[in-house]
Amino acid sequence: MLFALLNEFKGRFAIIFILLIFVEILSLSIPHFAGKVVDSLSKKDTLETVIAIFISLLGIRILSVLADTAKSIFEVFYIDTTLSNKLIARVYSKIKTVPVGQILLKHSGLKQTIISKGTQGLLNTVFLIINELLPNILRLTIACIGLYFIHPYVGIAGIVSICVSILFILISTPKIYPLIVENNKKWDLLEKEHSDFLRYSSLIKLSGTEESFSQDILTDRDVHAKATQNTWFKVVVIARLRDLSWAILSTGTLFISGYLVLVDIISLGQFVTASLWISILSSAFGTLNGNYRSLLRQAPHIQEYQKIMEEGPIFTENGTQPFLHNFKKIDFTNVSFSYPSVTESPNKIFTDLDITFTAGKTYALVGHSGAGKTTIIQLLLRAFDPNSGSIEIDGVNLKDIDIDDYRTHIGYVEQQVELFDKSLKYNILFGVTEAKKEEAEKRLYAVAKLARIDQFFDRLENGYDTIIGEKGVKLSGGERQRVGIARALIKNPSILIFDEATSSLDAENEALIHDAMKDALKGRTGIIIAHRLSTVRDADQIIVMDHGQIAGMGTHEELAKTCEPYKRLISRQVVTM
Repeated sequence: MLFALLNEFKGRFAIIFILLIFVEILSLSIPHFAGKVVDSLSKKDTLETVIAIFISLLGIRILSVLADTAKSIFEVFYIDTTLSNKLIARVYSKIKTVPVGQILLKHSGLKQTIISKGTQGLLNTVFLIINELLPNILRLTIACIGLYFIHPYVGIAGIVSICVSILFILISTPKIYPLIVENNKKWDLLEKEHSDFLRYSSLIKLSGTEESFSQDILTDRDVHAKATQNTWFKVVVIARLRDLSWAILSTGTLFISGYLVLVDIISLGQFVTASLWISILSSAFGTLNGNYRSLLRQAPHIQEYQKIMEEGPIFTENGTQPFLHNFKKIDFTNVSFSYPSVTESPNKIFTDLDITFTAGKTYALVGHSGAGKTTIIQLLLRAFDPNSGSIEIDGVNLKDIDIDDYRTHIGYVEQQVELFDKSLKYNILFGVTEAKKEEAEKRLYAVAKLARIDQFFDRLENGYDTIIGEKGVKLSGGERQRVGIARALIKNPSILIFDEATSSLDAENEALIHDAMKDALKGRTGIIIAHRLSTVRDADQIIVMDHGQIAGMGTHEELAKTCEPYKRLISRQVVTM
């Protein structure tokens, strides 16, 4: 992933690299001129000669600053923001290629943590390479070349010092890296738990479990903190051993330079130049140690991020046939399905399921939890594909239909309507394509009335421009459901699906939503999932699901007489009511 990113921006990185070489050569020529100053002073050269050397030194410093400024400006304009946007765009592009079901199967909080840390890790690594790693490697290389030209012995001693220290890295990394990977995975899980605590804090507090919930998280974090300390203790010890070897070897290089001065092989100015370059080597290598630890921290995040980004879709959404909104029927034929699982024999939800939905009629799916009602909807929405059998619309397999075109003709109202912290109008129009937005806005008031939004519209301070808050916090549960119905209707869908849309509402709001649903379903193919008798009894046909099979189909009156599972559902509701 990192190399692909670097390759994509290779032209820009090449320019940065050239500027870096120029900057480092200029910076490392300063010790050379400092040595010249010392030699000039020790020889008692003329003032003009000394001034000329100082002017050259000043010129080099000014050029170095200008070159570094040019590099920084180029980085900001052509890499910094562009690279960040590119990574975000890549995440969005990945989401577009992944079926809905594949997203539903993974814990969104954990996935968010991994993607967020992976994206940031890639950015940090790239800028670490540009601003730290490459400059320090160039300093080491150029300084060693400079030492070699002072005297081969000094250059060789500097190279040996670097090689021994690098050997420490090559030996220690295979032992330390797996520990860091496991450490980061555990922290990702703990971050997910922390995210859940913040996300569901109101529920946790209302249930009176905040003390135990938070204590469990803190206990886990304390336990893992000790494991983290042990891991990084080993990293620090290895790093310090590397630093110790470097200190000994670099001091040895300096000693060789001093000895060469004593035996009149190099000048005092050359010794000063060598001393400064050795000092630069020490500083560069010390910084590289820090860079190395940073790379170790980022690498596991990038690795986990890469797994998600390279994960293939469970199926490909490549249908090309347009969806005919005036279709006549939808057929489930011999459909067998089980959710993707790591086990060899996952539990089947359906086996050879046959259902026909005739256009213009309203169907209700009922049954106990886990009977397969929501799975039928997910297959109809093509969140998943059947393992075998087919779903066809007027004889055309759903797999062959353009999925984007198809979904624009489906209105879906879920149990918990997801709302954005934006205006009421934005939330209603969400899902309408740009091409149809102008037409949809003309229908806004009619749709709002149909969804019964007009009944609470007066209390909104800015009308349709009212910001409704995160998850629609400024609205009641019934009002949020009505916004969900309006969002579904504004698309003028051919198929309208209500998935437990009234299950969490009180009797008054349920009646209100029920009336809105009845009006919304007129002239459309409707599918309702509900447990409440009042919501389903007016359906043209009720389909009773029992352990993945159809236990009965018919009207309320017919099933109440002939279908035992339906009778049980009725009796339980009567007792509950």
